[in-house]
Amino acid sequence: MDPKLRKLIIFSILIAALIYGYSNIPKKQQPAEPGPGETDPMVQPAQIVQKSKLVDIEKYSALPWERDPFTRSFQATTDITIPSISSEWELGGILFDETNPTAIINSRIVKAGEMIDGARVLKIDKSKVLLERNGNPFALSIKRDES
Repeated sequence: MDPKLRKLIIFSILIAALIYGYSNIPKKQQPAEPGPGETDPMVQPAQIVQKSKLVDIEKYSALPWERDPFTRSFQATTDITIPSISSEWELGGILFDETNPTAIINSRIVKAGEMIDGARVLKIDKSKVLLERNGNPFALSIKRDES
């Protein structure tokens, strides 16, 4: 086949495909204009919204605030030495991190501020854990193997 004839056939098919594709493109339909006395179904009347009452900030600012409910950490302000009693609690280990220290007490992972078997974890140090039960603070430390 002659190369000029082949190009003419391919060009003709291409033009026919473009014309066919353009004629089959869906066209946007304009919404019908509402007649006299008719309302547009897409337009809804505005609704009146009643204003809500304002919050009295003075009333709430006078309330006593305890601690931030979104934080779990508890920072002890004083470092005191407390005798170690470990009859009910066994310290399995300390995972110390400056920002988020954790301890394993009675096979449970706890953080400062959490409760464990009736005692609150006050502070976790590198070598001991400070607990409080009934207002009496005490410390737990890891028992060393003597073998």
